[in-house]
Amino acid sequence: MREAERLHPPTMVLMRKARKPFILEGHHVPPGTLVMVSPSAAHRMESVFADPARCDPTRFAAGREEHLGPYRLIGFGGGKHRCIGFAFATQEIKAIWSVLLRRFDLQLLGAPHRPSYSTAFISEPSDPCILRYRRRQQG
Repeated sequence: MREAERLHPPTMVLMRKARKPFILEGHHVPPGTLVMVSPSAAHRMESVFADPARCDPTRFAAGREEHLGPYRLIGFGGGKHRCIGFAFATQEIKAIWSVLLRRFDLQLLGAPHRPSYSTAFISEPSDPCILRYRRRQQG
């Protein structure tokens, strides 16, 4: 799930208004300035993730060090501003997929589609993702 979030974050941009002045990479940011971060761009930085363009389902497995920073994965925001529904959504996704994968055989019909980033803030499929599913035999 984390690698899917890294490659295809649910939101395009995170925005905050600066409350205090600060310096960011040599640039003065005055109070009231709208500051934006792109999770999609941040998740593909070579200084953060090794081989960031490659899908690596084991990237967040125990023993891998690259995922340990507190703000490495920001698809749902970070720190005290993280999405309040993140923990609930994560548990729901795990519960749903565990049932689906245990009870059904799934087959992707057609080629996988890249997300469309044409909407302002949320990524979505450019075309429908069509799956065939068959109930597994109880045995």
